[in-house]
Amino acid sequence: MSLLKEVKGQKMADELLSSSFSKGRLSHAYLFAGPSGVGKLTAALELSAASMCNDDKNGYCGKCRNCRRIFKFQHPDVRLTIPQTGDTKPEEIAALLQSRVDDGITPVKLQGNTRISIGQIRELQKRLSMKAYEDRGHIEIIPDADRMGVEAANALLKTLEEPPNETVIILISSTWSALLPTVRSRSHLIRFRRLPSSTIRDILMDRLGLDEKDASSIAGSSDGRPGLALSRS
Repeated sequence: MSLLKEVKGQKMADELLSSSFSKGRLSHAYLFAGPSGVGKLTAALELSAASMCNDDKNGYCGKCRNCRRIFKFQHPDVRLTIPQTGDTKPEEIAALLQSRVDDGITPVKLQGNTRISIGQIRELQKRLSMKAYEDRGHIEIIPDADRMGVEAANALLKTLEEPPNETVIILISSTWSALLPTVRSRSHLIRFRRLPSSTIRDILMDRLGLDEKDASSIAGSSDGRPGLALSRS
C-alpha cells in the first residue's frame, strides 16, 4: 500500500509510514525533517486522514467527513500548533490556513519573529487530556517545531515521554538540528528529501498542465523543492 497519495517522490518516507500504518504500529511521535516545500505538512495531513478515515481501512478515501475536515484544517481531533508572534490574531491564522486549503501550496508560516510559546504547548496538553470528539484519538501537528523555545520544548518533552493513549504528535522542521536533542531522541525520524528536477517537471506537467519545456525550466531552478516550483508557476 502507499499512504502518501499527494506527496510525490518521497518513496522512503512513504514506505516507512505505510508499513507502520498497515501493521497498526504508528509511533506516538514523529519528526518529519527535510527542506521546506517537499511535502512534509501534506504528508502529516495524509497520515492523519488515514488514521481518521471512515471508509478506507488501508489508507484514506479523501471524501468522507473526517477526511474532508482534516484537509480543510477543521477536524477537532487533528490540530495544528503554529509559531506565532505576541500579537498574532486568530483571523490571521484562519486566513493563512484558508489560503493553504485554496491552493494547496501556501506555506503555513506567519510573518515576523514567530515562536511556539509554552502557553501553546500547555493548550496542546490540555487538548490531549480530554476525550477525543470522534473517539479515534488525537493527532497534533507542529509545523516549524524548531521555533520552540527551551521552556516550551521542555514542556512538550514531558508529553513525549508519557504520551496519552491513542495520540500521535508530528513535529515538522526544515532545521531539525535546532530542536532539543531530548525532543529529537523521543521522536521517530522520517526524512524528506529534495527531488530530482525530472520528478518536479512531471509534477508541474501533471498538476498545472505545463508543457515539458516550461516545466523543465521551472523545475531546474526549484532547488529540488516542488512547493517552490509550484509557487513560481
